Amino acid sequence: MEDKIPFWLSVWQRLHIDFWLFIGLLAITAYGMLVLYSASGASETMFNSRIIQVLLGFIVMLLMAQFPPRFYQRIAPYLY
Repeated sequence: MEDKIPFWLSVWQRLHIDFWLFIGLLAITAYGMLVLYSASGASETMFNSRIIQVLLGFIVMLLMAQFPPRFYQRIAPYLY
């Protein structure tokens, strides 16, 4: 009998993202956003711009996870 991988887990594997690491990163980011909102005096302008930056960062992270580590080893000397 073949073990079936739950659908939600297979999606994370196809995206090359560690589920628990992603959840931890999301929790830390959410806490940071809460602190920023509180420290800025509830400034919605600053908060909204930071949300956009965080979302762009997560999108870049998801895109970069699609390349194998060997790719980054090959281009590292040129980026350095």
